[in-house]
Amino acid sequence: INGAAQASGVPINVPLVYGGNTVDILVTAENGSTQDYRITITRALPAGATNQTSLLGWDTWGNSTTFYTGWYDGTQENAALKFDLSSHSGTLTSATLRIYVDRANCSGTNGAFNLYGSDHDSWDSSSGPSYWDPTALVTGATGMAEGWYSVDVTNYVFNHITTKGPVVTFYFQGVSAADNQDIAFFSPTNPTNQPYLSLVFQSNDATLSA
Repeated sequence: INGAAQASGVPINVPLVYGGNTVDILVTAENGSTQDYRITITRALPAGATNQTSLLGWDTWGNSTTFYTGWYDGTQENAALKFDLSSHSGTLTSATLRIYVDRANCSGTNGAFNLYGSDHDSWDSSSGPSYWDPTALVTGATGMAEGWYSVDVTNYVFNHITTKGPVVTFYFQGVSAADNQDIAFFSPTNPTNQPYLSLVFQSNDATLSA
C-alpha cells in the first residue's frame, strides 16, 4: 500500500490530507501474479474553513502564470509563495496549503521537491526568499496527479503567526535525485486555480449571558 508491504487481512491507517488523496495498492496472489489498484479519496475541508489566496509568488525561471519546481536538464528549479493572514482573527485550528498541479506542462509525479517554511517574509517576485527553515514540512513530495495537491501546514502556520507575524512564506526546493521530474503548478497570477491556504480560526470572543 503506497509502496509499503501489508499482510492480507491486517488493517492499516492511511493519513489523509484535505482534498484529494491517492492510495496505490499492489496485490500479490498466492501464485505470484500481481494486480495494481488506485483509489482516490477526497477529504472534505473542515466546517467554517476560509480560503486565503497567495499574496505573491516567485520561481527560478521568473515565470508568471505557471511555476516549476524540481530538477530539469541539470538545473534546480525552486519556487516560493507568500500569504498575508493579517485580516484573520482568533486562534488558528487548521491550515492546509493547496496548489493546482498542471500535468500538461510537467514531467514529474514523485519526489520532485521538498517544502519548507521561511522566516524571510520581505522577499519580492524578483528574487524569492534567501533562507528557509532547516526542517522540511514535506520531503520528496509525491502523488502529483493533475489537480489539487494538499499539505497540512497547521503547526507551522500557527507557530509562525504566533511568534513571527501574519505574513507566511513557503519555499519549494527542487530535489536533484529527481532530474527531469519537475512539477508545474498554477501561480498566484494564473487566471484560475491560484494557490491558497484553507484556514479555520476559532473565535477568541467571550460571550456573556444573563
